Amino acid sequence: MSARRGFLIALSFACLAAAAIWFAANFERRTQSEWVDFQGKARHERWLVAQRLLQRMGAKAQTVRSLPELGGLPRDATLLLPRGRQSLTPQSRESLLNWVRQGGRLVVEAEPPYLPDPLLDQLGVRRKMVAVTEDRKGSGDLGDAALVEIALPAQLAPLTVRMNGHIDLQADGALARFGVRQATTALLVHYGPEPVLVLNELDAVSNASIGLHDHAEFLWRMVQGDHGTPDVFFFSDPRKLSLLEWLRTNAWSAVAGSALLVLVWLWHTAPRFGPLAPDPERARRRLLDHLRASGRFLWAHGGAQLLVDAARESCLRRVARVHPDLIGAAGTEHEAARAARLAELLGLDAEQSRMLFSHKARARAIDFLHTIRLYQTVHERLALKRRATQPTREGR
Repeated sequence: MSARRGFLIALSFACLAAAAIWFAANFERRTQSEWVDFQGKARHERWLVAQRLLQRMGAKAQTVRSLPELGGLPRDATLLLPRGRQSLTPQSRESLLNWVRQGGRLVVEAEPPYLPDPLLDQLGVRRKMVAVTEDRKGSGDLGDAALVEIALPAQLAPLTVRMNGHIDLQADGALARFGVRQATTALLVHYGPEPVLVLNELDAVSNASIGLHDHAEFLWRMVQGDHGTPDVFFFSDPRKLSLLEWLRTNAWSAVAGSALLVLVWLWHTAPRFGPLAPDPERARRRLLDHLRASGRFLWAHGGAQLLVDAARESCLRRVARVHPDLIGAAGTEHEAARAARLAELLGLDAEQSRMLFSHKARARAIDFLHTIRLYQTVHERLALKRRATQPTREGR
């Protein structure tokens, strides 16, 4: 092996070693966590983590999905009723309230203020939207949410729970109120042996939030009763509202306005409905109309000289047929004699005779009209002269 080849191999190994040292000094292997959404059953059941937690705590927790089951709940059980319950019929709501009057424990989440909530209306709870002020943001508010201290029961230390800071709940004769300064987020309403707990948001015990703050202990206090092992039911209606029901509840004004516009459009266009009328026959234009249109087109596009030349040639051909001697003469001395002769025969003056044989372009519209008028006069006088001579020729 030659010395040059050995040097190149050593240089290559040195470059590879330098690259490896630089890569090790500037890069390192790290493990980065990435949030993924819930999978499997937890993706479709919002309260699955809460149910598993209660089961680990020794409670009985299950989901109620059908409406008839609401009336058959145990009297000492706890029912968590989230929003989105528009499918509840009046009979189901009355059966539920009868269960509460018999000793059932109800935790209900309020519907948004822009949606009707017949259940809260029967409980005497009113809802309204409140604005978030700067002072409120500085006192524990987290954007749309607010950290609220809730004491359930009253003799225990309050728990920090994240609630909705935009919805205010009000009720006459409420047993307890919890919330921030401008909004009441939780109410205890007297209705039967056990008070009804009304929350403006139940997201604190959902799969994504139950591990935050004191949410897990708050769930346990809500469902813990005086009869030993808690029996908890989560209402989850898998059915979806029909499109017609959603439009009736949320967009009835837009639907009514659209229907009115359609009716106005139909009323406006109804006279046009019926058999098609035949197309009118196309009127046949005269040759003079086409000539006039062609002349206007040429004049508008700078073709005045072309029109003058055509009119002059036609006029001179007519003169040549009647007086051949006037056209054949050439030269300056003959042009004067020709102009004088033409003026004598046709009754033209000297200027008009010179214009008849001139090739000068007419820049102005008035000059163009005078020139064309001269050619037309020549045609008319030649025609009159011919008619005057026809009887003599016939007599011969």
